[in-house]
Amino acid sequence: MASHPPSACCTRGFKHQGIASGEIKKIGDISFTSELDYVTRFLKEGGGLDVGYVAHPYFVAAEELLAIKGPYAISAAQTDSVFPSNLRHDTEELLIKVGLPWQITLFSGTEHGFSVRGDLSNKAVRFAKEQAFVQAVTWFGEHL
Repeated sequence: MASHPPSACCTRGFKHQGIASGEIKKIGDISFTSELDYVTRFLKEGGGLDVGYVAHPYFVAAEELLAIKGPYAISAAQTDSVFPSNLRHDTEELLIKVGLPWQITLFSGTEHGFSVRGDLSNKAVRFAKEQAFVQAVTWFGEHL
């Protein structure tokens, strides 16, 4: 990660998307099972994002959640050692405190990473992956 710090990766991405020129008025972003959750980190005041969606979050700090300044959605796995039920419930409480639109969808029969590396021969996993996609598209359709 030393060669790709958050500031370098995100600044470059936003620049290429026309943010600097003002051509784009709002931007949403998605994070899938990443060691560095740029969506949560940059959904803060002055961070460059307006709307966020995260599938199976990966080590999101409470401080980052409390700092968000835009609508935030999560697709969560039933079995997830990185985002277990107690952390999911803590996240709900933090998002309530923030007071912005939020959504957490929990998919039964799934494990962390289902939306990117799930076993599509498993009917529950395939359904969850498809619905997570629908959730993201619907979320951005509503909030962008």
